[in-house]
Amino acid sequence: MTNTSLWKEMPCSDSGDRYFHTSTLYKDYIITHAGRSEKSDKNLRDFVILNLKTGQYEPFKLEGDQPIQRYRHSACLFDSNRILIFGGFHDGILNDTAIVTIEETTPLTLTYKKITTTGGEDLKRCSHTANVYKNKMYVFGGRHHNNPVRSNNELWSLDLETFIWERCETDGDEPCSRTTHCSAVFKDEFYIFGGYSDSAESKLNDCYFLSFETMTWESFEPDGITFLSRYGACSAVLGDTLYITGGYYGNKDKNYEALSYNFGKPLIYEIFKTS
Repeated sequence: MTNTSLWKEMPCSDSGDRYFHTSTLYKDYIITHAGRSEKSDKNLRDFVILNLKTGQYEPFKLEGDQPIQRYRHSACLFDSNRILIFGGFHDGILNDTAIVTIEETTPLTLTYKKITTTGGEDLKRCSHTANVYKNKMYVFGGRHHNNPVRSNNELWSLDLETFIWERCETDGDEPCSRTTHCSAVFKDEFYIFGGYSDSAESKLNDCYFLSFETMTWESFEPDGITFLSRYGACSAVLGDTLYITGGYYGNKDKNYEALSYNFGKPLIYEIFKTS
């Protein structure tokens, strides 16, 4: 069965042009942070908040430390009202960590606080992915500090109580090094899709999952349509389905494509048609 949906532009005010930013869903809001502006050719440090009920960008109060400019970073919601921001790029690859606490005042209050972590002093990342599972944030792949044009396949975890980084020891069929891939957590498993391999200088269309219980990687090939090699796509999990939108894979007529992937059995890719 093929899904059908309708794309439409939301009637909201202009939030400023940006790309390589992050957008985090918090209740009825999307909180967007930083990125890079094509018009100004500068990296951004700001936040914008979109109210999904009204379709309007809302004013808010920003307190705490001064955010730094960055793009190609990650942002994860945890503890229901806190966003963990890590890494990115600004005058070099970053390894800093910050927490944004959301308070439901009128207007909303965002408190930005720089966090001191240990165990990952040399852990610099951009174009990576980050996902929260239980009390840890897991960071996979991305470009690192040793060589800005090389990616890696390392998996690191940050304990969200002690803020100690630890490199994860894994077994099995490990993914190759990559950047700008998609990742997702579903139940007790961590999934990786596609991306770009600097070492092979190629786009990827492979799929892997890691069992958090055994810390063992396994590759798999879903049924359904062929997952075209791509990087720079975005993904989100809703229920038991992963949605992947866009990405670059060398065909300008295909870059709009949206896919859905069901975590149930059988594992199936299918086109999520939009108009």
